[in-house]
Order: sequence, then C-alpha cells, then structure tokens
Amino acid sequence: MGRYLEIAKRALVEFKEGPVEKIATEATSEERAVENLSVGTEWSPFEYENRSDDPYWIHAQAALDQIAAHPYLPGLWEWLEQHQPVLYRILQFHLPEEIDSLWDTRAPLDLFQQALDDSVEEHREACETFKQVMEK
Repeated sequence: MGRYLEIAKRALVEFKEGPVEKIATEATSEERAVENLSVGTEWSPFEYENRSDDPYWIHAQAALDQIAAHPYLPGLWEWLEQHQPVLYRILQFHLPEEIDSLWDTRAPLDLFQQALDDSVEEHREACETFKQVMEK
C-alpha cells in the first residue's frame, strides 16, 4: 500500500491550494496521479486504478470520500503542529502507520474499518477546530 495516506492528505490539501509538488525523486504511479491533478476537478486517489474487488480498497475509498467532505483550509497543518501537537502527530504519523500496517497485513476488516473511522473523525475534528479558530 505504500504511502497511501500521505499521498491522500497531500492530494486533499493541494486540491484546494494548487498544483502538487513532486513527493520523491522517482515518482510512483500514485505520485504521478497526484501530480496530474487539476485544481477544480473531482478526483479520487485511486481513480486511475480499479481495485473494486479489494474490500480494503473499498473501505479506504469510502473513508477518503468522508475526509474530502471536510476540506483542509490553508495553514491547517502548520497550526495543528504548533497549537495541537498531539492531534497533529495522530494525523500525520500514528493513524497513517496504523492503517498501512493493518492493510499490509490484511488484518480483520473490522479493525481496519475502526482505524479508518478514527482517521475520518480526527480529520473532521482538526478541520472544524481550525475553522472555528480562524473565524474568531
């Protein structure tokens, strides 16, 4: 699965902010898909690849759709790192690593879904908290 959530997060951020910069020197197929994202288009990180027979992919895609419902505002990640460091670390490191591990090991789907649900909820909380702070 690789850097699934890192790529997805970058895509969601860049979807609102502009073109995506190259993540690594040698782009993977996922990175090339992100690089080709046009601002203002509807896009899914796995649109270029049909994995509709993989239940992990189906669950992950549904979670990404839910995360996209709460778009990142510019400056969110910097603000989280400075003002909500625990939530920042959960979103940037803990949950992506947990989801990667559960997917890679083909853990029971209920455990994988719980990690996805946690990720969706933490992203929602981060976006709503930041939006409230910015509106003050």
